[in-house]
Amino acid sequence: MVTSDTTETLLCTACAIYVVFYLLSGFVNLLTPTLTMPVYVFFNKNKSRTADAPNNPIVAFVVDVVVRVMESLSGYTITLIVMLVRSTYVLLPVLVFIVLMSILNANLDTAMPILVMAYDHFVVENNSIAMLRRLAWILKISFEIFTPLYNWSIETIANSYRDILTLLIDNDRNRSQIMTIVQEMGVLLITLTRSVVS
Repeated sequence: MVTSDTTETLLCTACAIYVVFYLLSGFVNLLTPTLTMPVYVFFNKNKSRTADAPNNPIVAFVVDVVVRVMESLSGYTITLIVMLVRSTYVLLPVLVFIVLMSILNANLDTAMPILVMAYDHFVVENNSIAMLRRLAWILKISFEIFTPLYNWSIETIANSYRDILTLLIDNDRNRSQIMTIVQEMGVLLITLTRSVVS
């Protein structure tokens, strides 16, 4: 049976491991450009020297192949290290969860009464599950009622302008009446403007 002191020790250890891996991830992210920059500068200097001085083409080819292989291997190695550290950093909460579940499994006789008491106190006495179920039913019924009304109103508003314009413009008599109404409104605005000015 695990006491509270050992549980606190395990939690503290898990948190310390998490912090250490977090710091290692940041350190690797900082260290990667620091390590690769001198290698890059060194090989660029060697390339510029070989470009200035004429050498045997076979030797230059071999040196170029070796340099490219070394660059590729160093890049792959650093990428692999970063991926391992990051994967460990990402999987650390899962590992902590597994450790906590194993502790719970080892102390199931002690934990089950506590869980039952918590369920009775926070779920049964507070009636929270029934309240959530009623709220879910209210939301479901409201959604089923108001969604068709919303769709109908949007469709009606969107199609009403087109229907009215189609009704008025397709007929020649209606078109001439619309033109007459627009002309009379223009005359009215001109008359009102002249009256205000005068």
